[in-house]
Amino acid sequence: MDCTQSCLRRHPSPSYTRGRCATQPSGWEPLRLSSGGYVWEGEDIGYHESQDPHHPFRLETIPVTSNYLRIRTPDERRSLYLAAILLPYTDMTILQKGKTQPAVQHVLKESIKSNNSDIETITKLHQSLPLVNDAVAKHAQSPLDREELGDSIHSLPKTLPHVYLTSFHPHNRPAGMLIRDANTRWPMAVQLALAVRLFDHQDAIAAGGTSDEVQREVAAYEAVMAQAVTYGISECYTWKHIIDGKGVCTLLGIKPGRVISDILSDVMRWQLAHPEGTVEECAEFVKKEWSERVSGSAAKGKVG
Repeated sequence: MDCTQSCLRRHPSPSYTRGRCATQPSGWEPLRLSSGGYVWEGEDIGYHESQDPHHPFRLETIPVTSNYLRIRTPDERRSLYLAAILLPYTDMTILQKGKTQPAVQHVLKESIKSNNSDIETITKLHQSLPLVNDAVAKHAQSPLDREELGDSIHSLPKTLPHVYLTSFHPHNRPAGMLIRDANTRWPMAVQLALAVRLFDHQDAIAAGGTSDEVQREVAAYEAVMAQAVTYGISECYTWKHIIDGKGVCTLLGIKPGRVISDILSDVMRWQLAHPEGTVEECAEFVKKEWSERVSGSAAKGKVG
């Protein structure tokens, strides 16, 4: 994610050298995106630090005290750089062939010629920003317990949304669920959130200086990641449901359907809150939740 803040500082709003503004009814032509000495067009998405001798900010220069916030691989650096350079587009949509689509996805697909994996990764990194910040703020006020850390932030959607960030509400639903759905990307989500948070301090950081405020911010983000490790949920995205979809159908005597996904989310949240819980205990929880769902839906004449 080298140059994350550099591209944000130089381009506070999107800059187009070709094509039309995203707010116009016509679709874009392919764009040529430039940040400093960096040019992104077609398949040319390489990183060449030597092209920018005045490189003012690097995540590696943030004074982290642990390995939790260090970039681990070239692929992580590449994804974080893409996520950073496309942040100015997050509130934009375009109308193409009569359909509205997020500008970020359009730029990735039509200009940078990225694959679906890139599109999904960048989408989830952008969506995670308010969620990560919400968890960090809560943890700084009062340390989150295992259940809160595992169930305090809205989980990221499995599929790409029609509306980008504007439809996201971090207080609505459940941070282990964030970890689960962000999958191996969740450390990158925290790294990106911290880099954006420290945007106003980029010059001091690049010059090798720190401040009490910078150290507090870094410590706050490191603390959430360290707590997830302490609770043993840092890799909960690999967990299997203690009761799977088939088991839920058998337990409740219902047919497969969309409601099963909601029930499985409840099962995973229960697992995050009860590390020593048994299948039998989880089954009792599921039946209780289902009974309450049925009772609450009776007036509408429809369950789920």
